[in-house]
Amino acid sequence: MSLFWTAVALTVVSVAYSYHMGQKAKKAAEKARREAEERADLAKGFQFTEEGQAKALPVVYGRNKVGGVRVHFKVTDGYNYAPVGSGGIVFESKKQPDNAQPIVYKLLNSSGDWSGAWSYVPSSVADFQSNPGWVTTRESSSEWKMPDRSYENDSLGYSAPGVDFVFVPFRYGNDTGTKPGASLSALGFSFPVREGTVEVLNSSQGGEKNEFYFVQQAICQGGLHAIFTADVDNKPYTYEPYSYGLRIHAYKNGSVVDPLMVANDGTRVNARFTKVAYATEVFKLNRDDSQYSGTPEVQFYVEGNEVYHVLRTGNLYTLSNQKSYTNNAALVLLDYLTNAEYGKGIDIADIS
Repeated sequence: MSLFWTAVALTVVSVAYSYHMGQKAKKAAEKARREAEERADLAKGFQFTEEGQAKALPVVYGRNKVGGVRVHFKVTDGYNYAPVGSGGIVFESKKQPDNAQPIVYKLLNSSGDWSGAWSYVPSSVADFQSNPGWVTTRESSSEWKMPDRSYENDSLGYSAPGVDFVFVPFRYGNDTGTKPGASLSALGFSFPVREGTVEVLNSSQGGEKNEFYFVQQAICQGGLHAIFTADVDNKPYTYEPYSYGLRIHAYKNGSVVDPLMVANDGTRVNARFTKVAYATEVFKLNRDDSQYSGTPEVQFYVEGNEVYHVLRTGNLYTLSNQKSYTNNAALVLLDYLTNAEYGKGIDIADIS
């Protein structure tokens, strides 16, 4: 074979080999990309490690904010709804309807040059369009911004934000160069709070991998007189980012199985929490924009354990037949000293 044809053959082989290796590398890169996407998808959702630890459960008296101890959890892909059990209390986040209009408030000054007193009144998008001005939203509440410009009927105007906002009409009605000298909060006003109206977790629903996190949390021994509300990660359970899905069933005296937990985890069919206040909590995770940085921390605002009261008849002192709530320090101490289940169990005759 001549040197020419030998060179041609070597070139063809080299090109074929390069093409083969290129295709192989391309397939490997595509495989790596798919595997990375699968790992990323699997990483979304709630992932927790269960740890068995023995912890003391508190006895609560008086008005308190208390968390307690998480004793069981389960992560699921879907959600089976069940109503609260006998005597239970429901705390559920709510969202706004999909077609809800923005909440609008307006700041007014008693003087045209803004030297007077400020007032804070409900308003509307229509009012803003008639009296445009500087705007602030929840995401930028520390500053005032010029609203976007838009054309309507061949005239240039201002566009209202598509989210909740507060606005200050331009000074003198047309001074677009002078902003308010302080933020909304510095002027003594807070951003409007939007309360949801549509329940989210009041029916069964499917979900994606690791989307629902169920917790059972023992709150305290001896029960509670009342549970008023709950915080999640030190924010009210009504906090807007939680509107994606949060539901709590709280039982102030325990001794009852929670139907919601059983509907989603059959192993909890006998979890009665006898004489222990507890809660079942379920969180629906936004897989693409998580509302939580870790395990949600739930705390409750409560009035604590009920106690016997001291009754006086002449010079005779006796204990009441029924317990009732009090934050009287002497009666609280007496209950703790004499209770045999969670206190010292001292006979009352030995207390003087």
